[in-house]
Amino acid sequence: MEIYDVYMSIGWACRPAHQLRINGLRDEAFPLDWQKDYSLDTVIHLFETNFEDFFKNIKEEGVGDDNSRRVIDVNNHIISLHHFPKELSLLDGQDRFLESMTKRYQNQRDRIINANKLFLLSNRLVSLDEMGKFLKDFSTIFPNKEIKLVNIRNDNNLNSEEIIVNSKEINDLLSIIDYTINDTYDDSGNEYDWKGNSKAWKNILDEYGNHHTYEIVQKYKNDKNPLIIYGAGQMCRALINIFNKYKCKPDGIAVTNIEGNPKEVEGIIVDNIDNYPKNSNIIISVKNINMAEEINRYLKNKGYKNISNVDKSVLME
Repeated sequence: MEIYDVYMSIGWACRPAHQLRINGLRDEAFPLDWQKDYSLDTVIHLFETNFEDFFKNIKEEGVGDDNSRRVIDVNNHIISLHHFPKELSLLDGQDRFLESMTKRYQNQRDRIINANKLFLLSNRLVSLDEMGKFLKDFSTIFPNKEIKLVNIRNDNNLNSEEIIVNSKEINDLLSIIDYTINDTYDDSGNEYDWKGNSKAWKNILDEYGNHHTYEIVQKYKNDKNPLIIYGAGQMCRALINIFNKYKCKPDGIAVTNIEGNPKEVEGIIVDNIDNYPKNSNIIISVKNINMAEEINRYLKNKGYKNISNVDKSVLME
């Protein structure tokens, strides 16, 4: 497994950000994550100019989803589908958007500057030469970084399990791996899904690890006390998948009342919290902060001391 410090999606749409998230690699929210239809030249322009004209000149065009407007960044030819709520005016939505994205960019730039190894993920149909030019330009902005660009492109003529690989090394620090898959299937292999062929994406991304998450998991692996996940819901399953990625299997799943809960999740037994030793390392798999804090207090009153809430950077929105 190759470990990288920072993972970034660079379009052309939402799919790379989504796949980084569900494969446990995305640990920060960055400005371009959920945007679409922008070019690699636009990515370079934005980083060269510190995103100074990002969604400054906008217009609403077309139909968005049920809750958000479809907004165009006129200068940079970017479409936003998820960040401009319909209950706000376009200008009020822009103010809120820019405040949030300015913070995200500042954080992203700091993360990149402090990193040694960067991983860029895209789903574009451009040539390897175009990607190579982009990487050289990007490394001029952020020199002396090891940068890998992984691109996953679609070919409807392949079956849902085929993967074609091409690679290009530009120099000792810059490299490209270009995967071609049939990216129009859901996990059942039958229907189009905006998330793409998630099984193929997982097979590819399983080769890579996030340094931050890796360090967290290694601490649990090296601790001799039992590793227990509290809660048997969707986030529990997501946590198990992340631990599995880094070859770490939780010792059990705890709940307050086993009635109404599954007997096991991903092959791990679900049992009453009282049946686990007090020296257990417990991770509360609840996303709601207030509820997680309430559970934390409940467990402490029972005598458990090694308790953690889910780190937001392990399971990003």
